[in-house]
Amino acid sequence: MKFPTAYIIIMTKVLEMIVIDSDFDNLNGIYDELKNVFGIDVTLQFYSMFKGQQITFPMTLLDKKYIAKKIKKEYNGKNSKELAKKYGYSERRIREIAKK
Repeated sequence: MKFPTAYIIIMTKVLEMIVIDSDFDNLNGIYDELKNVFGIDVTLQFYSMFKGQQITFPMTLLDKKYIAKKIKKEYNGKNSKELAKKYGYSERRIREIAKK
């Protein structure tokens, strides 16, 4: 779900007012990690949008269907080893994808 920028700004300001007296060096677990990497503003937005939810991030950034199209386009019958390294698949999996 995408929130309008105005909503995010308002929620960030509300959260800042709620935690204005808090010590940002004592954030809970993942929020402290987010703060250290992205800063307090992004952390507060993240908290506002996802608090209480369990989130799992896929190991791959790109969609599998997109990668399969790229493999089919690039596969020439002899470059499965090269494509396996490039896309993080086994040579066997590259050949399977190319045949589909």
